[in-house]
Formats: sequence, structure tokens, C-alpha cells
Amino acid sequence: MSSDLTVEQRATLAAVCDTLVPAIVRPDDPAGLFATGAAAAGTGARAERLIASLQDPKDRARLRLLLSILGSRLSVLALRGRFRRFRDLDRAVREEVLKGWAYSSLALRRAGFQALKRLTHVAHFTRRGKRCGTPVPCPFRPRG
Repeated sequence: MSSDLTVEQRATLAAVCDTLVPAIVRPDDPAGLFATGAAAAGTGARAERLIASLQDPKDRARLRLLLSILGSRLSVLALRGRFRRFRDLDRAVREEVLKGWAYSSLALRRAGFQALKRLTHVAHFTRRGKRCGTPVPCPFRPRG
């Protein structure tokens, strides 16, 4: 099952995942719970498979549109005054862009942020055979 994401949408999704679930090295984290970020865990690819598994083609199309809008240079220019793609921004600026979506006065932008946040967290924290980056078996088994 293919999500039909473009290269740009895929790169935007990976950048969103990396922004929302970064690798954080902490001395008080012996199990490495926070050390495995989205990039190392392949969260973007899992999120793409989750998009592909959505039953309603309109839901898949909405997520593709959301990724296109978020990833466009014009969107970042309007939000942050920089004519760059979302994926090309440094992590701190990407966080600010996502916070802008999360706290927007427009309900549709807030809903878009929530969709990406939930997609990312489900993809990351329900990895097959892992839960939260620990060797604890995952109680959820994705189909396929």
C-alpha cells in the first residue's frame, strides 16, 4: 500500500517527525528512552505507512496537502519571514513554525498540527518490538 507522498512531502514529514521527537541524550536515562529520536528510529517511514493505511482516500489527500503547505517556501516565508523549505530550517526554527500552527487562531491550522503530532507519536512510540525506545515488547502490532 503506497501513500503516494512526493519527495518533498516525505522530506517534510521526516523533518516534522525529527522536530517533534528529537534525540535527547540524558545522563539520567540509562535505558535510552529519550536518546532514540525519530530520525534514528525511522519514524518518518512508519508515519508514511500509517498514512497509506488510512481507509479514506480523502484523509490521505488531506495529509498530503498539509505536508505540501507546511513544506512550501511560501508558507515558511509567510510564517517566519524566510524563503526556505520547512525541511531546510534548523530545528529551533522548525519548532517555532510548529508552535505557530499549534497555537494559531485558525482552527484548521491547529487541527493540522494535532494531526501531524499524533501521527508522529503513534509512529514513533508503537514501533514493532519496542515501546518508547526501550526493549519492552510493544503491545500493539501494526498490520502488514
